[in-house]
Amino acid sequence: MLIFIAVLAVSATAAAGRFSLSHMRMHDCKCPKSANGSAIVVGKDLFSPRGFTWFNNCLYVAEAGTATKTPGTVSTNGRISRFCNSSGIRETVVDGLPSLTDPEDNSTLGVADLAVIGNQLYVIISAGPAHGSPNFTSGVYLVMGNNVVLVADLDAFMMAHPPAICPACNTTSDEISNPYSMVAYHNKLFITDGNKDVVNVVDPSLTNGSNIARLADLSLFIPIPPLPGEGPDTRLVTTGIALGPDKFLYVSTLSAVPFWMGHARVFRVNPGTGQATLAFTNLTSTTGITIAPHGRAFVNDIWTSLSPWPQVIPPLFVPLGHLVEIDLRDGMTQCSRTDLLFPTILRWGPCGLYTTNMSVYSDDGSGSILLLPNTMLGKVCNPF
Repeated sequence: MLIFIAVLAVSATAAAGRFSLSHMRMHDCKCPKSANGSAIVVGKDLFSPRGFTWFNNCLYVAEAGTATKTPGTVSTNGRISRFCNSSGIRETVVDGLPSLTDPEDNSTLGVADLAVIGNQLYVIISAGPAHGSPNFTSGVYLVMGNNVVLVADLDAFMMAHPPAICPACNTTSDEISNPYSMVAYHNKLFITDGNKDVVNVVDPSLTNGSNIARLADLSLFIPIPPLPGEGPDTRLVTTGIALGPDKFLYVSTLSAVPFWMGHARVFRVNPGTGQATLAFTNLTSTTGITIAPHGRAFVNDIWTSLSPWPQVIPPLFVPLGHLVEIDLRDGMTQCSRTDLLFPTILRWGPCGLYTTNMSVYSDDGSGSILLLPNTMLGKVCNPF
């Protein structure tokens, strides 16, 4: 089950790397100025923008594409784009990548995230035979010029190593693998899987087939106990991943419709042993996480809670996303922005905090990458 199943299901009902300083010289960065604390568009004209990173002084963006909205049919308009100056002109790095529709929820899958190790750029792609894309298995790929080369076959690994608790396994909705977000650390790639609720680790220096291992199985935390007045949740969908100042991984999760209040969580994972503990709660529909140099975490809630459920959703209802700030010392949360539309991955970069906007529903090219000025952070509001 893709992480966007809840978003798309509700829409149908309504009728409707951590950044490494080695990859960008800070003294070369000319940070744009913001008027009245408004967000700054640093990358535009994007189709389903997902993860992004900085490489060779450029901003690289993974785009899942537009797909055909016909389940089982594969488009080839997924791509990797880059922006190398303040003009906002997009350049295509690799195109012709799979963009396909999930048969269960009509959501778009494809190019998902990017990360850098040394002078190599890696991309994760969610595709594979389960989605009608036999030529592109879900996996980790090395970007080489205007092409990509398979480094690690995540579909094969997930079939051989299913999670402990797997409601989707061996069903028609089984996507085998759905790599969602990725971060590089100690020359390895740590990857969340939004279908199987796990974190896998890939060592690109090893041969495909022997370079993937299971780091953490977060399905062991299912089911999530219900809060007073709310229903239980049998899904814990892993989404974003970031490296903290304590050298631990922080993994965000969300739940399915109606996004019960407090059910989205962040886990703290030891990158060496895989031991996972609950770090933060009090979140709603978390799709991305990053941690700033000053030690505060930021997460994106893609959408507001729809509880109590079921309820009638008004036509053309557009719930705004939330940017939530978390104090790593005590877990206290406060909402920093409430004006984002379908935000997913966010990263701390050379000029501050960056996020995707219109990461879904952007078949018209309305997706973008925004720089969020520090002047807006810390504004108190209700995160639900």
